[in-house]
Amino acid sequence: DLIKRMDLYVKLSAHDGCVNTVHFNPTGDLLVSGSDDKQIIFWNWAQKMKKFSYYSGHEDNVFQARVMPFTNNCSVITSAADGQ
Repeated sequence: DLIKRMDLYVKLSAHDGCVNTVHFNPTGDLLVSGSDDKQIIFWNWAQKMKKFSYYSGHEDNVFQARVMPFTNNCSVITSAADGQ
């Protein structure tokens, strides 16, 4: 019942593969996502727009991406199917 009552809030499009992880930074103004395309994308949540992206360095699908607390949004930790 709960799922049936939910609506799509926003659709963010930029990845070229299945998105496996999304996570807000501690203040909630940035969203970080990781995908099968091995990219990490930062989204400006207020504007619902891509802020920037970069290649993760992984050789396989990104499954987790988190903004590290107390780094002023300058550090992200990732894990992927490559075991790295």
